[in-house]
Amino acid sequence: MILPPITEFIATLKDAGYVLRVDNERLKVIHPSRPLDNTARQFIRENKPSIIQALQESPILHTPEGLDTRRQRGSSPRPGQAVGIPRAEALQAVGGVLARLGAIWPDGLEPDPQWQAKVGEAERAGNREAFHSVLKDWEASEIRRVNAHMTAIHTAVAGWPDEYRRRFALMVKGFWDGNRGMGITVRGLNPNAAMDKAYRELLPYVPGKGRDTASPATAPADDFPFTDLHPRTREILLRHW
Repeated sequence: MILPPITEFIATLKDAGYVLRVDNERLKVIHPSRPLDNTARQFIRENKPSIIQALQESPILHTPEGLDTRRQRGSSPRPGQAVGIPRAEALQAVGGVLARLGAIWPDGLEPDPQWQAKVGEAERAGNREAFHSVLKDWEASEIRRVNAHMTAIHTAVAGWPDEYRRRFALMVKGFWDGNRGMGITVRGLNPNAAMDKAYRELLPYVPGKGRDTASPATAPADDFPFTDLHPRTREILLRHW
């Protein structure tokens, strides 16, 4: 008797492009580029006689029509198996979205955590069309968040004094280009990340926007004449003052 899990396993491999063949009572599983994963190998080791028997006794498993008939009868996939969405395809699709978002992502913006669960749930459901629809919604949602984040930065910087807006522009160029001169280069940021970094680093020194360095009441009582330095830079200079 051929057990349903055996036929489901054979059908799943065939759907993924594997060829199963029995030669001289030996089972061969062939794919031009994709080796079996550890779970499939373990299943074959534990059920090899039954798989060979199924292939020998049920020619229907060797035909696409047989596989379609089996599906129409309501057979269910193996637990944890996403029918219709090979793992490699899902990872490639998710990686494509991440690559496109990475090209515009500002470091100061945290990803929306809800989409990780939604994408994982869509992959496990096994509906390819629904899975790719969720990916499109995820990408569109995050792009809207990036645009809103960058609009807020542009609006804030537009209200800064001219001197600080010029500093901001120079800092953005430096973070974007990555060329520090004298043959020194660092990894350049994407334009949004460069603006976000320049904004966050310059904001504490903008009068009325961050730390109020012009107020004598808040200035450190150490007689050091420069009050607009980064705290760590100030500490280093004070050692030699």
